[in-house]
Amino acid sequence: MGNRLEQAYALADMMAARFALGEQGPAAAHGRQAAGLLGELGLDAATGQVLADLAVVLDAAGEHAQAMACRGDSDRALRRVSATEREAAHRLAARLVSPQR
Repeated sequence: MGNRLEQAYALADMMAARFALGEQGPAAAHGRQAAGLLGELGLDAATGQVLADLAVVLDAAGEHAQAMACRGDSDRALRRVSATEREAAHRLAARLVSPQR
């Protein structure tokens, strides 16, 4: 799990970095991969946070329907975890480069 988790967080960082460079297409691809890996690992709080960030990227890319779907998926993932887990995922995301920050 460790290597896959590190890979997922690296992909999330790449999403944010590419977004900061104005490269929405590659940013979205990295975000989708990160969310997929985190989902496979069963990490709902982290998955929900990455999906929320991905929605911002997709909106910027003009993919509004996909952004809305990401927000719905994010909400569902975050509802499956405790408030403490949501807060921990949010704090971790705040330490990373994020499209929302």
